[in-house]
Amino acid sequence: MAGVNRAAVAVTDTFDVWRVRTNELNTSLNAGTHAKTADTIVWRDDDASFVANVVTANTLTMTHETGTATLVVSSALAADATKASIQTTGGIKADLGSKFGAAVDVTGNLTVGGNATLGNVNASDTITLTGRINTVLDTATSITYDIGTSGRKWKTYYGQGINLAGNTTFAAAATLDIAAGHATKPSLKITDAVQAGATAQLVDLVSNSADTAARDLVFIRNQNALAVGATALHLKSDGGRGLQITSTLAAGKPSLEITSSHTTANTAIVTASALTTGSAVQVTSAGASRTGHLVHLASTNTGAGSTGDVLHVKAHTSSNTAMIANFANATTNVLSVMVGGGV
Repeated sequence: MAGVNRAAVAVTDTFDVWRVRTNELNTSLNAGTHAKTADTIVWRDDDASFVANVVTANTLTMTHETGTATLVVSSALAADATKASIQTTGGIKADLGSKFGAAVDVTGNLTVGGNATLGNVNASDTITLTGRINTVLDTATSITYDIGTSGRKWKTYYGQGINLAGNTTFAAAATLDIAAGHATKPSLKITDAVQAGATAQLVDLVSNSADTAARDLVFIRNQNALAVGATALHLKSDGGRGLQITSTLAAGKPSLEITSSHTTANTAIVTASALTTGSAVQVTSAGASRTGHLVHLASTNTGAGSTGDVLHVKAHTSSNTAMIANFANATTNVLSVMVGGGV
């Protein structure tokens, strides 16, 4: 039988010896009765190993230790659409890990049930997505991972909206931090041509903190003293108001306060060259108290030699009136001048 050592038949052996050896060989071949039994003699060594060019079998079961490979295929054939070193018309099921040393091409759907690691950043591997993402991109741990790095930045983001939720444990300086490097373009630009209604706003900033400490809700600064031609805030309106300030706290701070360090330049300038019948500045109050002032001008300079004017009114043409004081229902002094007293 196969796997049994048999002595060679010599020419001088009897016919009966030849008959016995021949019958042993035929018995081994006839032991296989299945239709797919190979009709070629298979030589096996003492370890039950065999070498064959073509093997056709219905079922192949291999039981092997873990020291070496169970199935070794030596081939220089790379897989393509028609052939491969290992080719099957059915599926492949592996209950333990598998390893591929070269590219893997999956034509159909790919489902990964466990954790997945794609690429090696130290080896400069890249991941190319030619399809479209059809699910939510969720992070495993909140506020842990970044998108992009300081050395490799994403180019352009296209999306419907951005929802940022900052908190006190956030490591960055701000919830939204833009370090722009544009020389001739805006760092932040918002354009909307379809806004309508009283609640449509380009920017809506709301602070609901009850903290009473002095702080700025919006701080715009020009931090380079050499940029003498820069404007910290420029408002232009082709229709409607340019600026509206509404203060609702009766005992609150001033609605508009200007602190200037100018010595020879004007602190505030109003230019209304196109004005015909309106007023360049209008101050109206229906609730001014007996001790209140609609306009309060005070000079606190006590130095000698001061020749400045607290109020300077000048008309450039003879037809203009420098100042008109109209007291419609005055029952007290229409003009009170105090020299050397307080204001």
